[in-house]
Amino acid sequence: MQVRIIEPTSDCTSEPYKAVQFVTSVPICSFQTITMAICTALRVPEPAVKGVRGSRHSDDMDLKAASAQTSTRKRPEVYPNTDRPNVAQIRQYFKTAHEDDDTIFVSAHRGFTERGVVENTFPAILKAAGMGAMSVEIDIRLTADGVPVCLHDDGLGRVTNIGEVHGRKDIYDPLTGQGYNPLASSIPWHGAAEHLRLKDHLGDLTSVPIMTLESMVRDIIDSGIQVMVLLDIKLKDVMEPAYEVIRRFVDRNGQSALAWCIFKPDITFCPTPQSLREEQWLGRAAARGDVITWIPVFDIASPVPAGLQMLDLVKLWAAEPNTLALELGLRHKGGPLQEVVDWAIEGGTDLRLGFYGAFGDEWLEKDPRCPESSAPLVVWEDHPPTSFDGILQSKGISGGDRRGDLELFWGLGFSWIISDHVKQSAKLVVEQSRLGDRIAL
Repeated sequence: MQVRIIEPTSDCTSEPYKAVQFVTSVPICSFQTITMAICTALRVPEPAVKGVRGSRHSDDMDLKAASAQTSTRKRPEVYPNTDRPNVAQIRQYFKTAHEDDDTIFVSAHRGFTERGVVENTFPAILKAAGMGAMSVEIDIRLTADGVPVCLHDDGLGRVTNIGEVHGRKDIYDPLTGQGYNPLASSIPWHGAAEHLRLKDHLGDLTSVPIMTLESMVRDIIDSGIQVMVLLDIKLKDVMEPAYEVIRRFVDRNGQSALAWCIFKPDITFCPTPQSLREEQWLGRAAARGDVITWIPVFDIASPVPAGLQMLDLVKLWAAEPNTLALELGLRHKGGPLQEVVDWAIEGGTDLRLGFYGAFGDEWLEKDPRCPESSAPLVVWEDHPPTSFDGILQSKGISGGDRRGDLELFWGLGFSWIISDHVKQSAKLVVEQSRLGDRIAL
């Protein structure tokens, strides 16, 4: 059995994108090899780059204005696509989760971050792609004036210089969870948030601004990178503005950006596909012929409408034609949502089951200010660093969080992980090679 993993062969901060190779137990092969294999399996032609960024709505004045601004911006470095599947093939391959296919997908959580490379930014997306990731998860929120931006936290304190800009002495400290942390939704983009600069995970200030959803889509298309973007929708009100931004763009392969920007709503505010179809904006999308793809997120703490069980909601979403996969918040074998996993692997659905890998934030282990812990710690907004078990206990949930045990979760039937540690996740799968014959990063 062969385990294949994408590894960078040089420092990804300089010339990463031409240095990606496949490292295998057999002679090295390039992305072109796996591309041809995928194309053969899917019976589709090999990818080819063609065209440039365009619009399906050329009379859209907002897009014209954005295009005019783009002409004065420095274009991102063009990513070499020749050795990589295009997003249509990535998407189709992602959705194929049959018994004879042991592919394990690794999605880069907030991109790939390190010192100087900030989460939820285009450099983090490029870094992840340079390491071989075919999909990334990016968080989406709204500013006070309704601009979709790429931010994980409710507040701006941890990842921006908002405290310094506002002249505050109580700068937010992620190691205590205390300090000035105004809500992103309380600050307008124009004239305010657009001027902020981001901090990396160590708290060092960078020159990188907050990334808007529009700039993310534009930069991905302009760079030519082929990557599927999973949009972690933080609130229901984000979806319509996000759709209105994405629908205007067509990539170099002639595809709408909606084909590779996948919406990930939590069932807390989207319990069923029917609840979405009642939204007026989705009706307008359907009238335009736009197709929105979903990955619903089911967590053990998500409320369930009266008269229904969690499994009922999962079945409804699995039957929705535009559902690409299912993300489940199972924490340990036999815990809440286990019945959903059992139903799926017993033939209930062919959709991939995904989970978030609870590995913790590695940099905390090296920070002398952080308390010692026998369990991995994670930065938790408005709290000091906490273990995943501790977070569960704070919510009154027992049983522990075992999502860092990949062997356990692969054995349960999961075939997709969202990870902060792309390289580490893939290496762990290599060590457990009996669980899969292929890793799609």
